[in-house]
Amino acid sequence: MGISLWLILRNGIQTARERQSVVLFSLQMGFNLLWSLVFFGGHSIGGGLIVIVILLLLVGATIYAFYGVSKPAVWLLVPYELWVCFATVLNTLIFLLN
Repeated sequence: MGISLWLILRNGIQTARERQSVVLFSLQMGFNLLWSLVFFGGHSIGGGLIVIVILLLLVGATIYAFYGVSKPAVWLLVPYELWVCFATVLNTLIFLLN
């Protein structure tokens, strides 16, 4: 994820697309932290589910924004998106089974 962001930042962030990419990346990182705090720290399965669905959408939006700036940056985020999909399924199943 860090290398992916570096690929976006290495030439500066002059265009609106580059700035949008960095903002989306920052938002999804914030939601990544928030999910851990809500799910593990707050012991809120439902709250965690809401946060992780938003995180899943934000990672997808970040990938879409990165596509116009750096294709390698996109491919470096694909495993992260798959991991968030898996975590979303787990969070959903925990929610449904409790």
